[in-house]
Amino acid sequence: MVNTRSTEFKKEMDKSGPPEWFLQMKADEEKRRQEEKEDKEKRREAKEKLRQEEEERRRKAEVEMINSLTQIHENFQLEVSQLNNRIDTLDEKQNSLVNKIQQQQNSLVNLEQQQNDLKSNLERQIVELQTKINTQASLSHISVTNIDSEQTAPSSSIVYPGTVRTSKILKPPTFDGQTAWETYRFQFEAAARANGWNENEMAASLVVSLRGQAATVLQFLPQDAPNYTSLVQALETRYGQQHLKQVFQSQLKVRYIKNIMRACKNLKPILKDYYIWHILRHQEIFWNKSVYRLS
Repeated sequence: MVNTRSTEFKKEMDKSGPPEWFLQMKADEEKRRQEEKEDKEKRREAKEKLRQEEEERRRKAEVEMINSLTQIHENFQLEVSQLNNRIDTLDEKQNSLVNKIQQQQNSLVNLEQQQNDLKSNLERQIVELQTKINTQASLSHISVTNIDSEQTAPSSSIVYPGTVRTSKILKPPTFDGQTAWETYRFQFEAAARANGWNENEMAASLVVSLRGQAATVLQFLPQDAPNYTSLVQALETRYGQQHLKQVFQSQLKVRYIKNIMRACKNLKPILKDYYIWHILRHQEIFWNKSVYRLS
């Protein structure tokens, strides 16, 4: 039967060409193939477009990552440079402070040396002055002995107006600078009035009455018989209330300076340890902050 249809189909084809339904089928088949081809081409183009878009996104991501890494590296280099500069500045400040401390220590050593030299000079001058005082005291003692032996006869023969002489001469006490000058002056002038002395006699008696350190004031007076007023002024300056006030103030000042020097000497190791601890602590805090930033 199949062969019969095939034979009939061939006969029909031979008579009038391909039938209409066959041509329609061929056309539909060709159209389907064309649509499949176009659809395949569209899918290929869409896939290619997606691939290109993905490639572009990947390239942009790589560029952004490279830029970000470059910026991070530059920031890191900047932080490291700033950190090194700060460390150098800190080292310079530390060296400067160490130099200042060393200079202060050298100044203190020089000051202590000057104090020791001054102390030695003062001790030497005191010894020399004590020797002169002892010599002057010996000479004064000899003069007092000679004057005491000559004082009774000649002095009793001279009578000044307004005075009454007695046969007994009151001998004033000696003055060595240990007793109060005002008290001694009162006693001396009382004896002078009782003896009826004039200013020259009072000056001579006062000269021979000086002992010890008090006799050193004679070195600063004229050698040609100093008068009574100049003697009193010299002794007032040396042993009066104003002099004692100045001596007391000088002693307080010296004691204050010694206490300050002793305190500075005791504080030097403490300040040095505190300074080292402060520098190390500051560096530790600075390093911790720097590491925290970099992390």
